[in-house]
Amino acid sequence: MGNASQKDWPVLETAKTAEEVRIAILSYLRSHRSWYARWSTFYSVAWNTSTLLIVILGAVTSILAAAGDSLPQNLHPLVIVLPAFSSLLAALLVQFKLKEMCRLREVGRLACEGLICRALHIPTSESPKDALATAIQLREAAHELERQQLLDYMAEVSSRASHLTTKDSKGQHASIVKSE
Repeated sequence: MGNASQKDWPVLETAKTAEEVRIAILSYLRSHRSWYARWSTFYSVAWNTSTLLIVILGAVTSILAAAGDSLPQNLHPLVIVLPAFSSLLAALLVQFKLKEMCRLREVGRLACEGLICRALHIPTSESPKDALATAIQLREAAHELERQQLLDYMAEVSSRASHLTTKDSKGQHASIVKSE
């Protein structure tokens, strides 16, 4: 998680009290949550805006095409440009999997919320060593979340490649999907 404010985080490794440990791990997890929330919002806005634009461009193109020869000469290029732009947006939606990325980042944000709740339950009355052990478990869970996010993203990419076409016992083409 590249975050310019990382240098401002309380450092878990130098915490001396259970309260400092708790504050440090909460700061760390909140920065992760902010990253996931920011990217979830970005992908959501990009997906919804692109989808709406595709619909609008299609409708405007239909209206312009229906106008035919009554359309002013300077608007004729729009009948070509608008569908081309719409197709470009559709290709971007599919190629960059904006909807899937929005879902994936929102799942990450919610998982970070759960880790933050667990960090809030670190008792400040316990020994710093016990608090640190709990904080390390939470940090490892955050790293596991990052790994899972990567695996889920890569699984989306590879799931498209796992569809195979083969012939069944009767010589007919059949589509099979590799199961894991």
